[in-house]
Amino acid sequence: MVKKAFYKEEFYLRPHLTISVFDRIKSQELDRDFEMYGSGEFLFMAALDSPASREILSDVIIDLEAYQEYYKGAYSEASPGAISLCGLQDEHRQVHGNAKELMWDEERQTFMSAESFFADDEEDYESENDEDER
Repeated sequence: MVKKAFYKEEFYLRPHLTISVFDRIKSQELDRDFEMYGSGEFLFMAALDSPASREILSDVIIDLEAYQEYYKGAYSEASPGAISLCGLQDEHRQVHGNAKELMWDEERQTFMSAESFFADDEEDYESENDEDER
């Protein structure tokens, strides 16, 4: 795996850091465009290009301009005044694998890793089945 110079080393070492970045952007209503599949899988997300968004993204991206230039044209373009997060999500999945893929939990209004998301579904399913047996 070739590391991209515009990502911080922590991005490659700590998969939950990216999940936290996405969560903070969403919870602080700094998302400009937000589309997820009904299954919780990532489709598209962009952050408002603001000092607050840039500060949050600085946890994982050293050089935001280089990040934007690298991914320019690779994904759907973000609307003017927004920063596409598709490249960040895609690189996160490639680096950390499908188990750490970003998932959106609509019910809880939070991002989580796929392994947590699906483990949660299994627990809910087991809990529902336990109630059915009674």
